[in-house]
Amino acid sequence: MGVREHEVCINLLDLAGIENKYIYGTGKTDSSKFHCWNLVKLNGQWYHCDGCKSRVRKTYLFMATDKENDQRWEIASGLGLPARAKKSVQKNIDYKKLKWKGD
Repeated sequence: MGVREHEVCINLLDLAGIENKYIYGTGKTDSSKFHCWNLVKLNGQWYHCDGCKSRVRKTYLFMATDKENDQRWEIASGLGLPARAKKSVQKNIDYKKLKWKGD
């Protein structure tokens, strides 16, 4: 059994005191594909956080809006999820250096 990145994220976010939720879905083009990730609440807004490195993005996903979340995943219905942030902050994240670039 491999590492479950979403569970590691939950534990780390809980330890850091950052509110988070487990989220999952299936592939938009192949519903047999299943994927899990997290929502995190930062600065009063909910964002997608995926600790699993994407083959498409070639990097991780942090503080992403619904639109920026991989378009490959259909969020499961009935999860009772909060409204997510609409404004992108991706330009402020340096994924190569793993640093916040600022506003």
